[in-house]
Amino acid sequence: MTTDEDASVVEDKTTPAWRQFELDVVTTIANLDPAAEVVHDENVKGHYSGTMRQLDAVARKSLAGAPVEVVIECKQYKRKLGIGKIDEFVGKLIDIGCAHGILYATSGVTEPARLRAHGSINPRITLRDMSDLHLYADPSQMPVDVLERILDDHAVDFSDLVEEAVLGNCQAENCWYGDVHLGSVDGILVGQCDSCGQLHVKCGCCDELSEMDWSSGVCFVCGAEYHVISYQGDLDGMEQISHGPDCNGEHPAIDTAS
Repeated sequence: MTTDEDASVVEDKTTPAWRQFELDVVTTIANLDPAAEVVHDENVKGHYSGTMRQLDAVARKSLAGAPVEVVIECKQYKRKLGIGKIDEFVGKLIDIGCAHGILYATSGVTEPARLRAHGSINPRITLRDMSDLHLYADPSQMPVDVLERILDDHAVDFSDLVEEAVLGNCQAENCWYGDVHLGSVDGILVGQCDSCGQLHVKCGCCDELSEMDWSSGVCFVCGAEYHVISYQGDLDGMEQISHGPDCNGEHPAIDTAS
């Protein structure tokens, strides 16, 4: 018996629709960063297991002479992806020594799975909920231009991940190597840079990281507004006072209490 909410995977992973989905994701990422090498269907020997691990795709690039590698996995499940599959992906990344992974889920992810992915720091996990691809099982039902638009909407800019891996993810000007470690405050992901101390918020509407002061902040991508409740430099509370134009305001709050 298991408490996990893992879905049942499509049994035949060699079907053209499954393979084409992987190839379309790889092509989309490669098009965003032509300087990156994106390889489909690679096998890498695990450092700890000594076993060959199959990877749907691997993207590689160097920045300032430092090599960066990101593993990409595409999961086509009948139901939402459960927390156990996030643990499995994290374990695979640790085994092959990769610090960042991108996980595409065609039917979305459960809330525990999403929280597990957001909470993973090393390796870091970037989730892409592809539940709006419900017609992908039969590509003939989806016009090519519609499919391309959906993939572009969910695309991950690999060049941004490379810069973050090498230079840090702090958004403050002139802070090149700082990392922001996020935690939940009143259901909002917020944290300070470990180098410059700048406060940041991860927008619940678009998942982008933005710097903010100790009273308020605005997401630089979608314009969602946040208010900080603080006293004498202590972060006492957070609230979101407006949402991005494309957000219906129904995204769930992050709750890391357990």
